[in-house]
Amino acid sequence: TYNATPGHTFHDKVDLTMVATMGHSQGGAGATNAARDPRVRTVVGIQGAGGDLSNYDGSVLFLSGTADTLVPSSFVRNAYDQVAGRLPAAYGDLTGADHFQPIGTGNAYRGHLTAWVRWQLMHDPIAGHQFVGDCEYCGNPLWATYVANPALQATAPDPL
Repeated sequence: TYNATPGHTFHDKVDLTMVATMGHSQGGAGATNAARDPRVRTVVGIQGAGGDLSNYDGSVLFLSGTADTLVPSSFVRNAYDQVAGRLPAAYGDLTGADHFQPIGTGNAYRGHLTAWVRWQLMHDPIAGHQFVGDCEYCGNPLWATYVANPALQATAPDPL
């Protein structure tokens, strides 16, 4: 581990207690399964979901695409619905995105993913306001659907 290696660029710079798991498609299920590790604070499933979150107590972000025919939005939304009564969670369905939209650069998902991790792991209030409170994604036409459950809303940063 580079965090423990004196002289390495990352020495003493990585907080091993603040971990995110993130995956696309089948990797979304992998990200969910990796949440068994107690260091995981947030899980992101991009156009994929699955696994067992019954013993997990962190936050979850599920993202789908309206044009995804391999993993339909309804499948990802169902995964959100299964945890939304128990965990701080959000779901977004990107307008016009097919299954391959996030590959490579993340495309239209990139900003959303970056802001989520900045908020969840770094407690960045500007990033948090993308998802809750005076929410940037709420009502944004880029998202056919965006919902943040009450448990996530309760974690909203103070108004800017």
